[in-house]
Amino acid sequence: MDGRERAALVALTMHDDGVISVDDDDPVAIAARLRHLEDEIAGMPAEALDVMGADVGQVKSWLSAVLAKLTARATRLQQQGQPTDAKKTAARAGLGDRDAAKAARLGDAMEKMPRALGALGDGDIGVGHADVLARQAGRLSGSKKKQFEDESDRLVTDAIAEGLSVPDFERRCRELVDRLMGDDGIAELEKQ
Repeated sequence: MDGRERAALVALTMHDDGVISVDDDDPVAIAARLRHLEDEIAGMPAEALDVMGADVGQVKSWLSAVLAKLTARATRLQQQGQPTDAKKTAARAGLGDRDAAKAARLGDAMEKMPRALGALGDGDIGVGHADVLARQAGRLSGSKKKQFEDESDRLVTDAIAEGLSVPDFERRCRELVDRLMGDDGIAELEKQ
């Protein structure tokens, strides 16, 4: 274990009853704890597994936010004539073609919704929540899309405060899009 891993583990406490308590929310520190404890999983009690599961979710959200920033930057550079491609950037993260395209779309959407991107990076929302925002924003264009992006701050704040699941969050976002479309989604259904 190197010095960074040792420093990250300072906030980790394994109690006599096997429960792990964590005092540090830094994703790098969390990843170091997970790496250090990976070999101990077979003997861990249920409470410790739950903590580690939450830690994995935190790290996944942070990595998704980093990838969203990378793909958004690649898109901007490509628009400026630079030889780069957001899908290739995402593919270098080990994603297949379909997931790389999805990550590129997510990056573009999150760039326009900084509160959501920050919450994703902090692990306050998961990538499922971010995907919902990107997908629902994609149903709109022009000023209606801008309104949705502006409202995303409130949607994300509410999702965090209420602990909304992805399906409940999607319902809220879909309702907002339907209102913005002004026809309760009837036009969208007719297109399908």
